[in-house]
Amino acid sequence: MSKRSPQRAKKASQTPAAKPSKAKAPKPKATKSKATKSKAAKSMAAKPKAAIATTPRRARRPAPTIPHGSGGATPVQPDTRREAVARPPEADAKAEGFAVTISKTVAASSSTLHAAWADDRARASWLTGCRLSPRDTSFATGVRFAWEGPGDEGSDVAVSIAPKAQGGSMVSVRHARLPDAGGVARARAFWSHRLEALRLAIEGGRLKP
Repeated sequence: MSKRSPQRAKKASQTPAAKPSKAKAPKPKATKSKATKSKAAKSMAAKPKAAIATTPRRARRPAPTIPHGSGGATPVQPDTRREAVARPPEADAKAEGFAVTISKTVAASSSTLHAAWADDRARASWLTGCRLSPRDTSFATGVRFAWEGPGDEGSDVAVSIAPKAQGGSMVSVRHARLPDAGGVARARAFWSHRLEALRLAIEGGRLKP
């Protein structure tokens, strides 16, 4: 066993003992393992994205179709116009008032019928019971009168004459600007009788063609 020298022993006794270091140990960082990260990524991928709230649009109804001549189909456009109210053809309640049209076929030429209306003496032989004031007696445009009575003053009378292919001519009288449905009934009855009187006058020989 070796002996230590007195100087070394003295120095060793004088050297203070080293104090233990009090260094703080670093806190462990919270780290996610690879397995945890992979699991979180898979769960995020599995979650669907939030749908955007939208108002559903109403589907357009297809337009109806009608057969086309070439074998296809043509779409029918909807008719947005208002349907006209049905009314008798002889009663026209527009701005010109009520109106009625009476027609008669006569075995005579158009020129004979025109003369029976345009000539005052010829007209007086068959057209009685009313007062008419001529407005237009030209052959091209027909014959027009102002009705002066009895009753329904201020109404209009228009006469048109057209030849027929089978022979004879068609004479039509349109009495317009009548005040009401009662005027229509009176005019219809009156002109039905007077046109029959015209036919008998011409076909009976009292008005020669």
